[in-house]
Amino acid sequence: MFYLPAYSLDFNPIEKAWSVLKNKVRQIISQQNISVLSALDIAFKNM
Repeated sequence: MFYLPAYSLDFNPIEKAWSVLKNKVRQIISQQNISVLSALDIAFKNM
């Protein structure tokens, strides 16, 4: 058996990608008065 450490957000690369995406969506929504879905579409296209 191997010891498995507890789940850590710091070591999971997808968590960092989600963080970048969320920040971009927030920035787009604050700059433009659009829906969240439209902001997600723009953010995904710009990644």
